[in-house]
Amino acid sequence: MSIINVYAPTEDKEHAVKEEFYEKIKKTYNTIPRHDMSLIAGDCNAKIGTEECMEKIAGRYTLH
Repeated sequence: MSIINVYAPTEDKEHAVKEEFYEKIKKTYNTIPRHDMSLIAGDCNAKIGTEECMEKIAGRYTLH
């Protein structure tokens, strides 16, 4: 098993910074042997809206 731990740049970062981040993940992922189970985990800086449809995912009280 191979685990790639990430800390992603936030959405307000420059496009080039985000592209470099995803390129690094891609290059790292491509070095993992094909027979390994792989997992990409970490702080991906996801933001969930406050729409009613998101309540089942994040509950009623989100920061976004």
